[in-house]
Amino acid sequence: QADTFRYYAGWITKVTGQTFPSEGSSFTYSLREPLGVIGGIIPWNGPFLAASWKIAPAIAFGNTIVLKAGTEAPLAPLRLGELIVEAGLPAGVVNIISGSGSDAGQRLVDHPDVAKISFTGSTRIGQHLLRSSADTLKKITLELGGKSPTIIFADADMKKAVYGAVVGFVAGAGQGCVLGTRIFVQETVYENVKNAIANAVSNLKIGSPFEADTLVAPMAFKRHYDTVCSYLEIGKEQGANAATGGEKLGGKGYFVKPTLFENVTEEMRIYKEEIFGPVATIIPFKDEAEVIKMANNSEYGLAGSIWTSDLNTAHRVSSKVKSGILWVNPNLEMDVKAPFDGFKLSGIGTEHGYECIDAFTKTKTVVMRF
Repeated sequence: QADTFRYYAGWITKVTGQTFPSEGSSFTYSLREPLGVIGGIIPWNGPFLAASWKIAPAIAFGNTIVLKAGTEAPLAPLRLGELIVEAGLPAGVVNIISGSGSDAGQRLVDHPDVAKISFTGSTRIGQHLLRSSADTLKKITLELGGKSPTIIFADADMKKAVYGAVVGFVAGAGQGCVLGTRIFVQETVYENVKNAIANAVSNLKIGSPFEADTLVAPMAFKRHYDTVCSYLEIGKEQGANAATGGEKLGGKGYFVKPTLFENVTEEMRIYKEEIFGPVATIIPFKDEAEVIKMANNSEYGLAGSIWTSDLNTAHRVSSKVKSGILWVNPNLEMDVKAPFDGFKLSGIGTEHGYECIDAFTKTKTVVMRF
């Protein structure tokens, strides 16, 4: 997160306007100006990261920001606020509040003096915010849900691909929007890869996140735990089989066993809907054309990974899969210097990279004639 602030600090001296050709008696140029007050709304997962992604660009381009922390996870953003005070930022530039989305969040959206909403969270809430923002015609950026594909070709480095696929859906106990919860494996290696992923997942330590060797932590809160568990039953009821997992963990805590569903069809809810837990589906494919069609058969388009040793395959597939970010052979590598966008129901607007200028400034054109 410190790197995020360092990156945006570098933009402060690099925001420039343009001059335009004109006939001799006039001079036309443009300026980039701050929007004013930014309303930032972040989710409960990854609160420190999400807070830095909102605050850093807002203040770098001369805005102030009111950040609403996730209802279930306000402490990390509030601690960041304390650090900002210690760093000496003037009072009123960064303001961090807690409260429910329906109250505190909605007030930011409705307030006429808030010029922009930058939201990270569920697609359902993002759609509501977009409708609400119409009343004041706010600028809005929405980073929403995902149901990302992991595509493993037969020529991939299987050790890396299996590791990437496992990390791709159990990281953060599956509570991440970019995670690869639809795994597609070329049919000639499908059985071996499926078994390798299932075996790796079944050996992961589930436990307290405060223990250094824990690899799968609990669900964040009871309501979410119940939702994830309900999908385990939905998958079984619709005919899928759990190659591993498929049940909650008994005892204390909101633990769900990492689950890999096989015998899955594209009509099943576990294939289509964002579960936001350590639950993935695995499906075989024949060739590029088929897997591209399956990967794009989703209302989401946030992220995805491709595993192959062929550069041409990598270029062809990455150009046709509709996702805002694609990883070829690594997984889950985010760089604030590169734009981050979403296709379809995964969002509106771009964060990070050079496009952050458009996200947090307004263009003014000045025409002079004397």
